[in-house]
Amino acid sequence: MPVLPKLTMKEERQELVKKMVKPFRQEPNYLQTKHSFTCFVSQLSAPSVLHCLAVMEE
Repeated sequence: MPVLPKLTMKEERQELVKKMVKPFRQEPNYLQTKHSFTCFVSQLSAPSVLHCLAVMEE
């Protein structure tokens, strides 16, 4: 049975993080917030990332 590569969806994850941190750009702890969102998004499964992006686009 062939082994399929694991989908990392790197670009989609980066896009999601950018959208999530946008409202926090002026906050003094922006870098910590961005890091927290990056960790959160990296733990999401691929379908969850796509769902979040779809919801945020509406």
